[in-house]
Amino acid sequence: FKHKGQAIKFGSSMTPGIADLDKAFEKITNGTLQGRSIESGYGVIGRCAACGKHRIYWRTAGDGTVHIAEILHERMDIGDRLAKSPPLRHLSD
Repeated sequence: FKHKGQAIKFGSSMTPGIADLDKAFEKITNGTLQGRSIESGYGVIGRCAACGKHRIYWRTAGDGTVHIAEILHERMDIGDRLAKSPPLRHLSD
């Protein structure tokens, strides 16, 4: 998958949390993890899914390319981070 335009592949000796994220990225890119729409109150268009104590936020471009926008811990301020995330389309765009 690509993160911020760079191809990413994790190694085989991953911690369980990273391995779970790696599996989630694979499912997002092959379409088996749909997640849910980001709540409209955040003012952006995209999808999100839980992965352990993290949430993955992404959008899929018209050509099918998946753009991972953010990977946030459950304790982080989601609204502030999503508002500053270039890969997510803002509702006004």
